[in-house]
Amino acid sequence: MIALEEAAHKAFDYCNLSYRTVEIYQGYLNKIWLPLWGNKDINCITITDIRDELQDLTDTYSASTIKMIFNSLNFVIRHTYNNKKTTLFITFKSLRLYNLKFNTKEKLINITDYEELLNYLKNSRSKNASIYAMVIQIARYTGLRLGEILALTKHDINLEENTIIINKTVSQRTVNDKIVTVISPPKTESSNRTIYVNRVLQINLINYLSTIKEDTLFTDQYGEYISSCKVSAFINYFARSHNKVITIHMLRHTFATTLLQNGAKVDIVKDLLGHLDVQTTLNLYTHRTKQDYLDTVNLIQ
Repeated sequence: MIALEEAAHKAFDYCNLSYRTVEIYQGYLNKIWLPLWGNKDINCITITDIRDELQDLTDTYSASTIKMIFNSLNFVIRHTYNNKKTTLFITFKSLRLYNLKFNTKEKLINITDYEELLNYLKNSRSKNASIYAMVIQIARYTGLRLGEILALTKHDINLEENTIIINKTVSQRTVNDKIVTVISPPKTESSNRTIYVNRVLQINLINYLSTIKEDTLFTDQYGEYISSCKVSAFINYFARSHNKVITIHMLRHTFATTLLQNGAKVDIVKDLLGHLDVQTTLNLYTHRTKQDYLDTVNLIQ
């Protein structure tokens, strides 16, 4: 017998997940699964048990959150069975939950909220505020993932050619109960790419680079990479204190959606985002509105 709580502890001991993912998974395990089945033999948990519990949560959580809750448990199950075939190896889709609350309108950051956040950072006395301000400007004008931004060095940026080379990402992982910074290749092979800098970002980067002595762009007072958690926490603090919903990833979505809505070619947007195929870009960043349908039917005079 191996209790779920024991299995969870072992699963996170030597996992290669990012620090942030571990934090999220452990949070949902502690909040949802361990109070429910912490002392239960993991072999006695059935697919029906999992489905029924998740179905009950559809009244409280969105579809994306429920999927993350499922993933936290699924990670422990897969680790326990060492990825060998088991009846508990299921996908979220196969559970066929009903009444899921899908967020059909992905959140964008409007220009007013973005400028308020930027001004807040520029006027903040926090020792890392100027770094966070540059990070969100890069995110707004390039659509880069946060880990890709934090891994940038001066050698990656060519302002004469207005290009930035993306060939690495930075993340924090838990190794032997210690948080370590890891520099690794980007998320996918297609994420190795060259992106282009517009005139606004070019000027801001010139000013920022003139203040940086080291090759690495975003480090703390100890010369260590700034963690994504610190950036996200600072932005979240601003958002909550101003009764707003803002995340760094929303800037990536805003970048892509704005380009597509203004007629950019989807294959170019795909390349800038580092997606593997055009369909991924279309699925994530194109949405139909009531006005889209009205404009279409009104084409017939």
